[in-house]
Amino acid sequence: MHKWIATTLGAMALIAFAYQPGTARADKLDDILSSGKFRCGVMLDVPPIGYRDENNNPVGYDIEICKDLAKELGVELELVETPSPDRIPSVLSDRVDASVTGATNSLERAKSIGFSIPYQVWDYSVAVQKDNTTITKFDDLKGKKVGGVRGTTPELYFL
Repeated sequence: MHKWIATTLGAMALIAFAYQPGTARADKLDDILSSGKFRCGVMLDVPPIGYRDENNNPVGYDIEICKDLAKELGVELELVETPSPDRIPSVLSDRVDASVTGATNSLERAKSIGFSIPYQVWDYSVAVQKDNTTITKFDDLKGKKVGGVRGTTPELYFL
């Protein structure tokens, strides 16, 4: 069992659709509906957002959002594991229809993808054992080894 300590520096979960100004193409929603399949990119190395359970099945908040979207659209869900550095390239290269994952909305990223309204706004979280008594705030991590996701805003902060 874990408890989660969250700080408040505004990275957001996103649903990113490719945005290509001046490109004439069919609406992405029409493509998804006509194919009968929703290819949803997720990261599976960030519990509780996305990870694999004891049976190696994808679970987590982002996976539930993908399931809900596919259900509402009436299409089959295809989860596509997309590591952190591949979140945006997978959308731009059309390997996924959308990426439901944490990402910081930046001006540079907004030039190529669109961000949805986030379903959760948070940034740095630390998982510790439930019976932990030594790490109760972010500053208690000084001098400790921590794990994080490469290519993310929190990585920059920790480094």
